[in-house]
Amino acid sequence: MDVYGFLLTIIGSSSVSIVGIETFRNWLFKRRVYRISKNILYYIHLARNSWNLGWNGLSQTDQQDSKRLLYYIANMLYYKQKIFNTIGDLQLDNLDAEMILNDLWWSIGLERQLGFVDSSRLCCLADMPYHEFCEKVTNYEILMSQLDKNGFEKCMWYSQLLMLEMNHIYEPWYGEEPKLILRDGLREYLKQKYPKYYRRILNFGRHKLSIILIPRTP
Repeated sequence: MDVYGFLLTIIGSSSVSIVGIETFRNWLFKRRVYRISKNILYYIHLARNSWNLGWNGLSQTDQQDSKRLLYYIANMLYYKQKIFNTIGDLQLDNLDAEMILNDLWWSIGLERQLGFVDSSRLCCLADMPYHEFCEKVTNYEILMSQLDKNGFEKCMWYSQLLMLEMNHIYEPWYGEEPKLILRDGLREYLKQKYPKYYRRILNFGRHKLSIILIPRTP
């Protein structure tokens, strides 16, 4: 074989390898998105209850409905357990996002503050109409008194990041990137602790991106 033929063989085999690698990567990505899609309702319920807990917790008054807050906590624990039982933990298309959300979850510390026994009890009382939950829940005031109220803000951070990452995964379907909606405290948290990740989400949509800052408190 002359030199010219040898080069053509190398180039041809390299092209086949590149196509094979890209095909494999696309297959893995589609498989991952499929697994996420099967659990998307769990993700949405987790984000919604986390937001509701944070928003209502920060808006608390002397007549705060502690049972309602406990209802949101019960559902957060329930859907987190559902995700754990099906795919192990949150799966997204970015490892940094998964790590940050995991860190935020443990920083909120529901299981640690309530204890694993009461957390388990609450899981069994979740995913039911609110009036039924109220009829069954007991010692709710003691449970709520154990919670660190600073965690309410981080519940809203958790919800915003989870929804942002989910919408980013489905960008091909929507045809546009999600708007970057950050509470002021979350923006500073990411800039200081996770600058690489912060730069990544700033690039969502590039010039089409609009940044909306939400005050720290309602």
